[in-house]
Amino acid sequence: MTGDGGKFRLQLLGPFGLFDPAGMRIEIRGRKEMALVALLAASPDGVCARGWLQGLLWGRSDDEHAQASLRRVLSDLRKVAQAGGSPLIDSENGRAWINFAHLDVDIREPAGRTSGRLFLEGLDVRGADAFEDWLREQRGVSEEPTAPVTRGAGFSSAALWAPPARRRPSIAVLRFGLVSTDQDEADLADGLAEDLIGGLSKSRLLVVCSRHSSLSIDAARPAGEICTQLDVDYTLQGSVRRAGDMVRVSVALVNGRQDRTIWSAKYDRHISDLLVIQDQITGSILATLEPALLGHEESRSLAARPRELSHWDLLMLGRWHFWRATFPDWEKARKFYARALELAPQDAPTRSHLSLCMLGEIWGGAAADPEAQAAAAYQTALDAVSIDGSDAYGHYVLGTIATILGRFDQAAAEQHRAREINPYLAAATGELGRLALFDGRLDEAFTLSDQAIAASPNDPHLFVWFRTKALASFIAGRYEEAIPHAAAACARSPHQFFLHYLLAACHAAVGDRPRALRALQEGQRLLPGYSEQMIGRAMPFTDATHLERYLEALWKAGWGREIGMILPMAPAAATSRVAHVRA
Repeated sequence: MTGDGGKFRLQLLGPFGLFDPAGMRIEIRGRKEMALVALLAASPDGVCARGWLQGLLWGRSDDEHAQASLRRVLSDLRKVAQAGGSPLIDSENGRAWINFAHLDVDIREPAGRTSGRLFLEGLDVRGADAFEDWLREQRGVSEEPTAPVTRGAGFSSAALWAPPARRRPSIAVLRFGLVSTDQDEADLADGLAEDLIGGLSKSRLLVVCSRHSSLSIDAARPAGEICTQLDVDYTLQGSVRRAGDMVRVSVALVNGRQDRTIWSAKYDRHISDLLVIQDQITGSILATLEPALLGHEESRSLAARPRELSHWDLLMLGRWHFWRATFPDWEKARKFYARALELAPQDAPTRSHLSLCMLGEIWGGAAADPEAQAAAAYQTALDAVSIDGSDAYGHYVLGTIATILGRFDQAAAEQHRAREINPYLAAATGELGRLALFDGRLDEAFTLSDQAIAASPNDPHLFVWFRTKALASFIAGRYEEAIPHAAAACARSPHQFFLHYLLAACHAAVGDRPRALRALQEGQRLLPGYSEQMIGRAMPFTDATHLERYLEALWKAGWGREIGMILPMAPAAATSRVAHVRA
């Protein structure tokens, strides 16, 4: 249907109806098609993120199916009406929109707000729980199930688009299921659930349901029902099964609102000391679960519309950009953290994340005045710990910044304090490994890095720990061993320019100049001006000869002092420059 003059008209008060400029009804048969049109039209500017629409209308489906369904619905709607030579409804670059220039919508008119008609009367979209929640809110229905429906609740274009602000995610640990009546299995199941509740409660980024509430509920019920009853976003479900001298613990993290499994794992152990097994598995789950949950939360915040961003969304967007580790991303991360602090000035985790972002800019050479920024980052981290001294991650960040200031005793003390508060914080273990590296305790650096990697194999800090292993091997003269660790660090975070320089140094140390040059060129592409001063700031070895040997390898790879130019591969030139560094 093409509009040659006048405007289309959309009726959302009362039964859904879309009419062309001549007043003829345009047939839209699918309920989700109607719902999608209503969502776009209720938005202040007519634009919605595709991911947000998927969550509301296909929240129970996996991502692939939800994306395909949304594509189909949008394709069908594009064909419904043409306005001014363009579709009335269209999408591009992760957004979908409706063209208000060619459309009148009753809810946007003053008369419509007081008409007394029910918003989207008769529209019931089964299986789209999130949309139904949104619809009830727009209709003005109280959350109490016994409350009467209020018709004609004053609609306004500003208030109509008002999803609840996202908050810190909440989680309930349910009682672990048992296959048999074996008492040892029952003790292990109960012990795991209780330890997981205690461990998760140490995180300042999660809200944990109380032991009494979560362990008393029937874990066999659907996750959505449990989340509704306990008012949480996620459930952690598990089971314990014994076979001979082996025991298997299975766990799954479920987003109950969307009925989706976010993460799952299995742990097989020989039965010897059940308490030891309980501690091992608890530690493995806790170190892995939070990064998986926060990664999912970051993805959800990326799909949010800019006007809807809550403090939590801003914090998650800051995290996402920070770990991408490019200069533009660091700049965006700082802006998101600053906006988050405007909404919650006394939020300690936000201050800790901001200070870590400032430190990243120093490491990457993006800080105009590194010394002044290091002092500001330190003060920000100190403020965070002052606000909440029991936040383990805050102590981890403060200790990491103390390292760049040369305060190694304080740095170690802060990491030990972080582990006292939260023994499952792998980041603190990994940072102790980095401190051991700079102090020349290479075996200890290797051991602590391995512990951190084993505890949290999908952690965003993972590249740091592989980097520590690579440098420990390099300083020990085990160059062949250093190469795969450096390559593993690059694979975990390919945006980090200094990891490619590290890989170049490792290849150069074994005489593999072609591979060294390729790695160096990638590092140069990401950051051309990597200077000796920047390297020294990021690698504060107590023994200066360790840094000197690393610089020698970079010279052999073709790196140019200070200006970061790739130089000719003449051995004599490389040798003279090494002598200059030693002088």
